[in-house]
Amino acid sequence: MNRSPQHDDDVARLWQEHLLAAFPADLRGAELAGVDMVLLDSSIAGCVSTWKDNGGVLVTDLASHRAVLDEQQLRLCGLAARRLLEYLWTQPPAPASRLAVTAVIQTAASDLTATEMLLGRAVESPQLEERGYNDLDSMNSNISELMDLLPGLAEDLYVAMLSHTETSSASTQLGSGSVFTLVSNRRQDFDAAKYPLVEHFPAVLRSHLPRALTVLTRLAVTGRELPEHSAVLGSRTFVIIEDGSRRRDFTYPYAGSDPTDLLDAFQDFAVTATETQAQALCEVLTSSPRAAVVWRRTLRAAAAKLLWQPSWSVSRPTT
Repeated sequence: MNRSPQHDDDVARLWQEHLLAAFPADLRGAELAGVDMVLLDSSIAGCVSTWKDNGGVLVTDLASHRAVLDEQQLRLCGLAARRLLEYLWTQPPAPASRLAVTAVIQTAASDLTATEMLLGRAVESPQLEERGYNDLDSMNSNISELMDLLPGLAEDLYVAMLSHTETSSASTQLGSGSVFTLVSNRRQDFDAAKYPLVEHFPAVLRSHLPRALTVLTRLAVTGRELPEHSAVLGSRTFVIIEDGSRRRDFTYPYAGSDPTDLLDAFQDFAVTATETQAQALCEVLTSSPRAAVVWRRTLRAAAAKLLWQPSWSVSRPTT
């Protein structure tokens, strides 16, 4: 993977020579060790084309076809993807890193533990601050798959991305065009990478409700030691974390409105919840300490539900 402009030039020259050369007539229909020479030629040509199109990375194309790989092939492909990403993380941030991150996620089933350990580095300091603007877009774009395969990592990704403020305005390049090149900066890239997380959060609420509420609580608490208060609802005891959110949702100075957008999605979910979803929500709310802001949004949803659906009522506990 130690590429240079000279390597690219050499490949381009050899590839052009290959395209111009006629296929040897005596090899048509011939086999060597049971391999048809025409098929071998076309297979190699496909590998070279993929290598060129993917910026010198073959494993990313293979990973995208993981559904047709057997167990051993998937294991080897996953190992190759992880080793590629490990290497790229020793190099300056580049688009190839995003391709490798995607390949690691696509082959995560080959070794879930190794995948979680490796990708977990991306959401930790100092790597988050140094490379997050470049690398995390691929993780966020695959949040649905991550939530299904590695929900703990997906939860950490939500919290790390939405609680971090990128302050650097250093220039970054969009694409690799040599004639017309678009330029962005690190702060814009990092903020844009958050969009898939916000967009997918309603689906997280529907399919991974406990994780979703834990994300909201962690964003509200932001690692602080805060007082907790117990209360009884019917026969249930629940715990509210005092997060200082009396006047606004988050006391932590987040950049942008993304964490608040997650709360809005949660409130919309609670307002439109079916009876089954509402019961599940009550179970999850009382199963662990939750931030006060989560409870306040729940009460707002309950009030809104009563306004647009007057027949809806809360059954009183019997004594």
